Amino acid sequence: MINLFSNNRDVFQFIEDVVLIRVSYSLAMGHKKLTNKLMHVGIVGAFLTGLAAAVIGTILGVIPATLSALTNPGAANDEAAYPDCALIGSYDSSIIKPYWIIQSKHARYAKSCLT
Repeated sequence: MINLFSNNRDVFQFIEDVVLIRVSYSLAMGHKKLTNKLMHVGIVGAFLTGLAAAVIGTILGVIPATLSALTNPGAANDEAAYPDCALIGSYDSSIIKPYWIIQSKHARYAKSCLT
């Protein structure tokens, strides 16, 4: 689950870096209108993509089967390979759901505040 969110953060970081370079270049060249346009596009773009990521993450977290598949993808294989292991087994997804929701919404709020 952490890898899923870290990949999303890498994508947002790349977009933020591209916008930062373009804004810095336009400031250095003295193009105030272009800088203003880039800042607005960056802010709106970060908010919309963060909102989309939060909605998708929330939807995936609300469906119990999807949440289980994303947080413990090899559960069936582990249970088949190690039938007597007490550490492997069913778990209560209500423990994971709050963390999932917080992490999926964190990307939205963090990116809209940083950009």
